[in-house]
Amino acid sequence: MVIRFLKMKQVLFFLLFTFLYSGASGQGGNGFPYGQVTYRELDMKVYEADTSAVALMLDEFGEGYFDNTDHYNLMFEYHAKIKILKKGGVSYGTFEIPLRKSERYAEKIVSIKASAFNIENGSIRETKLDPKNVFTENQSKYHDAKKFAIPNVKEGTVIEVRYTLQTPFFYKFRTWEFQSEIPKLHSEFWALIPGNYLYNISLRGFLKLDRNESELVSLCFMKADCSLSKYGMKNIPAFYEEEFMTAKSNFLSSIN
Repeated sequence: MVIRFLKMKQVLFFLLFTFLYSGASGQGGNGFPYGQVTYRELDMKVYEADTSAVALMLDEFGEGYFDNTDHYNLMFEYHAKIKILKKGGVSYGTFEIPLRKSERYAEKIVSIKASAFNIENGSIRETKLDPKNVFTENQSKYHDAKKFAIPNVKEGTVIEVRYTLQTPFFYKFRTWEFQSEIPKLHSEFWALIPGNYLYNISLRGFLKLDRNESELVSLCFMKADCSLSKYGMKNIPAFYEEEFMTAKSNFLSSIN
């Protein structure tokens, strides 16, 4: 009975440790919920802070963390909700995700979910992306692109997309651009980095962070502690490229 009790305690401890260990790296519960589009968002006709905007980022969340499997890949999760304000914004329903590759390794998209939301006959109708309409384009020896177009996107639509990218090139986190060609109400990026890994982190651009926090997460990767950094901005103006400007990446507000 004592031996059985001790074994049971070991099993319970193992399950608890596994839950805590995987919960620190298996994200997915952060950010904002998928599919909760409101009538207010769909009824929106113009963004008062920038009436020329053809589209508006209602919310945007990204996260980078290490996978605790045998491959130790770096994972990136991206989630965005965009309001199409004018016909010129319909193109924001078409996505192209760049993917790096080498002779031995390649980045890949492990999941994609995307939808268009419209008001039809007084009700909110969701049109989902068919996975069969997601394509991979070979662009060069070292670059591919994952492409897809969300169906039923038109003036007034709210589109939503969420995907997870897996990369073996863990030496380089992807740059998070707070600013883009359209204004954003909110944009946030979290980075979960093991304590024995060192990355040079810099903020570019003229805008200031509304959120800049860091906390310790125990046993997040290979029994090592991690630093969880959270960066966020609100009410971000659109970036307009000016004449004689050098590469816009030097001026966009971003975390590198």
